[in-house]
Amino acid sequence: MKMAAVVKLLSAGVLLIVTSGCGTPGAPMPPSLDLPKPVQDLQATRRGNVVTLSWTVPQETTDQTTIRKLGVTRVCRAIDQMYMETCASVLEVSPPAGTKPEEASGKEAKQVLTARDRLPQTAGLHAFAVYAVEVENGRARSAGLSNQVAVPLSPISQPETLSGTKVLPEAVLVEGSVTLGPLPPEQERFRLSRREKGSDQQIAVTEIPRPRSGVPGETISLEFRDETFEWEKSYEYSLSVIASENLPGSKKAEFESDYSPDLSITPHDVYPPATPTGVQAVHSGVLEGGGDFIDITWNGNNEKDLAGYNVYRREAQEPAAAAIRINSKLLITPSFRDDTVQKGRRYFYSVSAVDGRKNESERSPETSEFVPK
Repeated sequence: MKMAAVVKLLSAGVLLIVTSGCGTPGAPMPPSLDLPKPVQDLQATRRGNVVTLSWTVPQETTDQTTIRKLGVTRVCRAIDQMYMETCASVLEVSPPAGTKPEEASGKEAKQVLTARDRLPQTAGLHAFAVYAVEVENGRARSAGLSNQVAVPLSPISQPETLSGTKVLPEAVLVEGSVTLGPLPPEQERFRLSRREKGSDQQIAVTEIPRPRSGVPGETISLEFRDETFEWEKSYEYSLSVIASENLPGSKKAEFESDYSPDLSITPHDVYPPATPTGVQAVHSGVLEGGGDFIDITWNGNNEKDLAGYNVYRREAQEPAAAAIRINSKLLITPSFRDDTVQKGRRYFYSVSAVDGRKNESERSPETSEFVPK
């Protein structure tokens, strides 16, 4: 009996130990360092001597947790250096105000920051800059640099002024000037842009290649054609230079100069359509009621703003200046039937074209037809 009691007591102890082991906590997890994930979508564009950088603000840490507190973002720059190992900071950007990182979720919560860096004026031909950003947490620690982007530093030709315009029926001619830079001519082209007055939307109108003649420092004159303008709209024209440069890794980048001062113009349509041609008049027969009629036809005009035509008539004994319009409203098609003629008389006809702003062309050469008795 004693031996059985001992065995039973030992069994109960083993069961107690095993049961207690099930509740033992696992190994403790290390605390998150709260390091923002490095930026992967840094972009850079250059206009004139200013580089504009943009990137998406990180929302997660390297531990896949939500960032508790963002610090500043350091903008890093290196000159003529293929790759940065550490940040050479040129400016700092404060974290975005408003939405807290711990409250951000989904695509709609993403925030984009921008920064502008003025390029050094001492950069030579074919020089380049490499940019990166480094996002810090609230304790001024980071997980490293973002993706790195290169920007050309080569001096670019400079637009001077747009000096005058000339309005033609089919185009606005814009004159300007550019002071040439040291890049080869094949690496630059000149762009005319415009925007409607009161709008911020800039539209590229036309481009012309840089002439192969001319030397750096020389100011040359240019003429551009805008064939897409609209009458009676007020425009602001500007001139810029577009350049391209090879970067490390066989990549090609484009960059743009500053815009020239704006030149304002409102093209007014004072140009009538072309004078109609091929006017013919034929006595075609007798109407059912017994009256005669003459059919007049001509070649149609092809102006985009054509509104219609007028037909003028006079009789043989009247001077050309006495011709009167015989259509009550503008004719849409190049034909007209005159059913107000009388037998035994000769009639002379001419035709004009009218645009949407009531500019009327000269009358065509006259044609005549006789109504037999």
